[in-house]
Amino acid sequence: FTQPSKLEVVTDYLLFFLRPGDCLVDFSCGSNEFLLMLERKLTQENLPFNSQQFQFKGYDILPAQFHRNFEMLNWFDVKQNMLARGEQLVIGLNPPFGVNNKLAIKFILHALKFRPRIIVLIVPQTTPLPTPTEHSGKYKLEYCNYRVVHRNINELSGHSFFFPGSFQSETGENVEDYNISPPAFIILEHVKATNRQWQSVM
Repeated sequence: FTQPSKLEVVTDYLLFFLRPGDCLVDFSCGSNEFLLMLERKLTQENLPFNSQQFQFKGYDILPAQFHRNFEMLNWFDVKQNMLARGEQLVIGLNPPFGVNNKLAIKFILHALKFRPRIIVLIVPQTTPLPTPTEHSGKYKLEYCNYRVVHRNINELSGHSFFFPGSFQSETGENVEDYNISPPAFIILEHVKATNRQWQSVM
């Protein structure tokens, strides 16, 4: 689970890349706080659009703390006819990492099948990305049509994550842990979304 203060950082950056009509998808939503925060910001911020012009979809295999726009469904069971077209899709955010980033790559691979306009990620710094130069052979070349428009490894340093259900054995209190090597916060944009004007890739 990503700390709310870190989610604030992510949402503030992401707002710039959103367009009315977008479908915002969290493929491993945990508590589902990210989508809730995005919806709130789209309502409160001084923007030329509002939250009612967007769709929100959160998926996870466990019940979420916040049920709004949440469906208990494995990301890999989500089909193309369940989401908007690629030019209206923004998909992320924080997949399980797995050994050698294998799970993170698997989550990204499934996201690429939808050809989203924007992919936003919190992943280990060593995770291959679907760009022409950083794919490391992990993605089909036909999917490597993205460019990095934002990358930072310092914004999520410190206490970025917490682990629900973890307790100190003696005190019974929640464990406060933090990532020693901070993950990268990355926003990827499809190359055909130049100047925020989408050209269909379908």
